[in-house]
Amino acid sequence: MREKAQHNTSPTKAQRIDNPMGKRLYKIKEASAYLGLPVWSIRTLIWNGFPYLKIGHTQYLDIRDMDAFIDREKQTLT
Repeated sequence: MREKAQHNTSPTKAQRIDNPMGKRLYKIKEASAYLGLPVWSIRTLIWNGFPYLKIGHTQYLDIRDMDAFIDREKQTLT
């Protein structure tokens, strides 16, 4: 008799740290929480060319673009 392989579908520790919600696309309000910025700052980013998807009337931001934004905008004291 064959036993079925058990697949762990829960995210790994690293995935929970990088992506606490476990998804790739975020609505504006969710992106606001993820980035720690006000909703209007997210809208301003979009108006200034930040990439987004529009599905129906809803705008979504890709977590990969948000992470790249964070990496680009980091500053250090010199």
